[in-house]
Parts: sequence; C-alpha cells; structure tokens
Amino acid sequence: ITQSTGLFIQIFEMAKVLIVYHSLWGHVAELAKHIAEGVRNAGGKVTVKRVPETLPDEVLAKMHALETVKNFTDEIVTVQELVDYDAIIFGTPTRFGAASAQMRSFLDMTGQLWQSGALVGKVGSVFTSTATQHGGQESTILSFHTTLLHHGMIIVGLPYTYADQMTTDVITGISPYGLSTIAGSKGDRRPTPIELNGAKFLGEHVTKITSALVHGRSSLHKSDDHGLAHQSEKKDEVHHPEKKEDHPHPEHDAEKDKDEGGKKTKREASHKKEKSKRDPPKEKSDPKSAKKKESKKSKTKK
Repeated sequence: ITQSTGLFIQIFEMAKVLIVYHSLWGHVAELAKHIAEGVRNAGGKVTVKRVPETLPDEVLAKMHALETVKNFTDEIVTVQELVDYDAIIFGTPTRFGAASAQMRSFLDMTGQLWQSGALVGKVGSVFTSTATQHGGQESTILSFHTTLLHHGMIIVGLPYTYADQMTTDVITGISPYGLSTIAGSKGDRRPTPIELNGAKFLGEHVTKITSALVHGRSSLHKSDDHGLAHQSEKKDEVHHPEKKEDHPHPEHDAEKDKDEGGKKTKREASHKKEKSKRDPPKEKSDPKSAKKKESKKSKTKK
C-alpha cells in the first residue's frame, strides 16, 4: 500500500491476517470466505485455515456433515502459525451458547503462546453461526473474547458504521460484538446478503486497524533506532573529540605574533630595570686624570 506525501511515496507494510475457523455445515466457512475478500479489498494479505476436526467420520455421517467436511480445501492450522500474523479472526459455530469443542480444543493448545506472550498486541476478532436467532450468538462471541484477552490481544468487533446491522424488518445475525449468521434448525438457511456484506466489512475493518498498528509500530522502531544511533554518535564525540587545526587562520597568527612581541618587549625593559638596580653604573675612565694620578704618586716617592 502506498500513500503519496508530496514528492515522496511512503510504503506501508501489508497487514498479515489469518482467518481460523471450524465448520460442519459450511455456514462459518462461507462467512470466512467473504471476510477474506474484505481483507484483500483493504490491502491486507490473508490466509484462511481451519482447526482439526475431532469427530470421527461415523458421527459426522449421522450429523449429515461428513460430505461437507470432506469437501473443505483449506489447510489445517497449527498453533505455532498464529505467531506469524498481525491479526487473527476466529470463526466457530455455537454449541450451547459457547464455541464448539473443536475450536476450544485448539485454543487449549495455545498455553505455550500465552506463557511466552507471543500473541500480545495482535488484533483478534470473532464470528459465529447459530441455529436460531437467539441461539447464543452474542454469548459465544463474548465468551470467546476472554481467551483473546488472556493472550493480550486487541479485540475488534463490528461497529455500527456498518449500517445494515440496524435492520429490524428481517431476521438477521450480526452484532457490535462480532459477525454472525443464522443457519436454521436443519442447517438449510444460508447467510443473507446483509450478513455476507457484513463479513466483507469486518475483513476491511480489521485490516485497516491492523495496518495502522503495523505502520505505527514500524515508525516507532525506526525512531528508536535513530535515537540510539544519535546517542552513539554523541558518545563517539566525547571519546574522540575533533583535533584542533595545526595551522589556524593567518589573521589569527598575526594577532598572536603581535601580542607575543609586545609581551617580549615589556619583559626585556623590566629585566634591564632590575639589573640597573643591582649593578650601579661604573665611572668612565679619563686618560688625563689617570696621568695626573701617576704624577702625584711619583713625586711622593721622591
């Protein structure tokens, strides 16, 4: 994703979104497909996977779900993969007002991720499907949130800016806590256009928030790196100060020589004055007076 900023183009790292679901009759899988479309529309990179099915084929056959499960082409997710994504959107059918045992079994294997804090700060969202209109959609999503909160994830719901969830003239799923659909008591009701559009909206909404977080964290890391580099430069300046120039400016040399010359003259004058005090000047010798002294000496001897 690029954003024009004057003469520059700023490149944003794509948000990596994982959609993990469990589905028996295909309703949750269909919602996952449309959520993935919304992620792509918002510029995110999406991966869709499903949790392992724990029911044996005999039981699935009795539930008339074996054929549907066998037709799923999405790969099975592993616990460690969760660490590789910026956002994780979980989808599960409702079982007595809570997530299915298959999804709970997968979540129960994330203990090591919780212990290491591997999911802290990642975005999390939840979608579900129930047989009836009041069959536990909100309780399933809200009880799922507690697991995400224990992992330190940032929960994103489906805001009322998706205006169609205000609809009251038709039976529909969807709530501000997360996306949902109604499957019918026999599983014969398929997600409606309002619910499918809500799925796309959720995918876009999660991706936009995740992208903002990814970009913000990247900017903070770059800022921290720049600050550390600046501190390192300051330390280098302290330990290795710049050497003074061996040959200063010529005008500076002239001024310096002038000052030194004046100081030298003053020192010489002071030295002469001190010497004159210690050693008084001697009388100058006169040749005539010397001859007179010699004449007097010779007369005295005679």
